[in-house]
Amino acid sequence: MAKKTTARKATKKDWERLFKSADKDGNGTLDMDELRELFKRGGSHTPESQLQEIFKFFDGPAGDLKITRKEFMQGIEKMNQFQRKVEGLFKKFDADNSGYLDRKEMKNLILSTGHNFTPKEIEDMIDRADANKDGQISLDELRYAVSL
Repeated sequence: MAKKTTARKATKKDWERLFKSADKDGNGTLDMDELRELFKRGGSHTPESQLQEIFKFFDGPAGDLKITRKEFMQGIEKMNQFQRKVEGLFKKFDADNSGYLDRKEMKNLILSTGHNFTPKEIEDMIDRADANKDGQISLDELRYAVSL
């Protein structure tokens, strides 16, 4: 049975408030230290290398080592679009509507990407995605797996 969640989706105002609270010096931008502190406040133990990748993602093509409110909101929208695609794929390949992808469904999803993976690579991907090792992939596990 699929897990139910009561958490609501963050609104644009929620994200704007988060940006403002993270902008400790009030200059309208986030630097690396402010982003790092934002993740710590949220209880994340994100490795430094991953934080740097996240920072680059939000900083955008300017690469000026500061994330403006506009860049932050654009980054959030890109992430939301990606999450919607992941959710759509999950629903498409959850053939039995169980709320989980079994190994066969997950294999079909992987093969649909058009990449020529070996059977071992596919099995390894499925094993890595199945974080709790229960033999099935939840939407949250898939989200996490594709974010790596």
